[in-house]
Amino acid sequence: MRLTPLLLGVLLASPAWSGALDDCEQSKADSPAVASCLQQRHGETDRQLAAQEDKALDAMRKLDAATDGRFHAARELRRARQSYRDYRRQHCDWVEASYASGNGAARARLACEIDLDTQRLADLARHS
Repeated sequence: MRLTPLLLGVLLASPAWSGALDDCEQSKADSPAVASCLQQRHGETDRQLAAQEDKALDAMRKLDAATDGRFHAARELRRARQSYRDYRRQHCDWVEASYASGNGAARARLACEIDLDTQRLADLARHS
């Protein structure tokens, strides 16, 4: 069986997919430092996501202009943006709740949002 270059790259990179919580826990020595790491990454990811959404929306507006608005691409992206935010909130609510009253619930929620936003960034980049 021959592995395509993309599949090979995915397999080699898979250890890097540990997620924001694992990354911060491995690079920081104590709980306050982990929390700070997650807060910083969350802020960065929020800014990147907002910029990428704006870029994608601009591209969809241009597409609508070029196609006389037949496909309503900008409208559909705005709907998708809201649906994504609802999904992220609900999914990360569940992740946080899964910690019950245990330590780390707030950190798990932040990491959840960072990880989902990172995936969303990649999806948006392919379409803008």
